[in-house]
Amino acid sequence: MGRLNTRYIIYIIKTKFLKLIPYKYRKPFLLVFALVSLYGYFKFMIVLSARFLGVPSSYLLSVQKMVTDLIRLFEKSFGFGGSIFVLAILFFILMYKYTRPVAKKGSSDSKEYRSKSLYYEINSIISMLYIVIAVLAFLPFFI
Repeated sequence: MGRLNTRYIIYIIKTKFLKLIPYKYRKPFLLVFALVSLYGYFKFMIVLSARFLGVPSSYLLSVQKMVTDLIRLFEKSFGFGGSIFVLAILFFILMYKYTRPVAKKGSSDSKEYRSKSLYYEINSIISMLYIVIAVLAFLPFFI
């Protein structure tokens, strides 16, 4: 059957699939997809480091434990339903700020949003997290 061409899959997702989604819902969809793919990459790097080292990277496992402890803290504080509610509210606030447009520089309205779009900032943070996860996965090789 041949190699899996990832560039072709990205091309299909960006040109064919995203055209089906209305324009104002594309950025939230891309944010959710980026977060899910970051989680998948994290799990993949745990498996890959376990293959190379014999055991999963202790640094990645400590990050995973930290996140699960944070989720448990939310659960103990607000209960299961309350923690889902609080995280959903935080997610929707982030989604609102993520899709908010940037005002033009020549605009005279003082109430307009003037800073850089959160879209680019979150994408750069996600890109940096990919690098951090890769470094944490193979850090035991160098220590």
